[in-house]
Amino acid sequence: MLTRAGWAVAAGAITTLAVGRLLGAQELYILATMAGALLALALAWVRRPSTIPVLERHLRPDRPMAGSPARVEVLASGHGRRKTAAATVVDQVAGTVGARLLLGPIAPDAVHRVGYRLPTSQRGPLTVGPLDVEVSDPFGLARRRWRQGGPVQITVLPAVEALMGTPVGVGGDEQVAAGVAQRGAARTIADLATLRPYVVGDDLRRVHWPTSARVDDLVVRRDEERPQGQVSVLLDTGEWASAAAFEQAVSAAATLVHATAQADDRIRLQTTSGFDSGALEARHSEGALLETLAHLR
Repeated sequence: MLTRAGWAVAAGAITTLAVGRLLGAQELYILATMAGALLALALAWVRRPSTIPVLERHLRPDRPMAGSPARVEVLASGHGRRKTAAATVVDQVAGTVGARLLLGPIAPDAVHRVGYRLPTSQRGPLTVGPLDVEVSDPFGLARRRWRQGGPVQITVLPAVEALMGTPVGVGGDEQVAAGVAQRGAARTIADLATLRPYVVGDDLRRVHWPTSARVDDLVVRRDEERPQGQVSVLLDTGEWASAAAFEQAVSAAATLVHATAQADDRIRLQTTSGFDSGALEARHSEGALLETLAHLR
């Protein structure tokens, strides 16, 4: 396809040819022929198979969160035996005019990396793509447009805040301190039931030296399994005073899901709209639960 400049050259060539025929001026014939040849070369240039770069899109990070930086990287690679032509790539992004990227000529087997920042101000699904590519000849007389790939839906997860745990300690209460001391004494007796003979390869830091000295053999403490806790989260999806307040509630629920997964506990997520995840291993189901929260409306 000819560009605006290409059509102008074509119109000029036709006019020059007509005037040359009218006046019988051979020079005008030559000028019109040169313009036509230039247009033919421009069209042939953009239709070369080697002018087409191969494009791949990558998301960093692959699971973006609302309010956090996210970047889309487009990798363009050359193929064939010649450099690709310079190209303009437009990646369609829902709710925006799209990201416009410029690619220079790419040598065979070389890779160019360009990218843009993904809008993550709101959680939820975000459609990206397809990629619209345009190449033109060095004179800007002809261009070729095509589309690579189809639309891809990206889910922007709810924002997750850092959740600070409450430290557990004795404090200044004397009765509490006494209770802790009593439990410490009871634990000494319980430790006797959690000891086993030393096996080559055991961590020496787990050796119980007082008992080892008493029985004249190395004994170590058994590994004690931490009891797994469970967290239940109920999110009201009904009427809220404002959209911002609802977003804060969704973010709070997402924060609890993430914190429970980090603690390797179980979680149950419920909403007043009828969703109930049941009791799940938070570490294995965190991604699916955050996806569910991202699509709430």
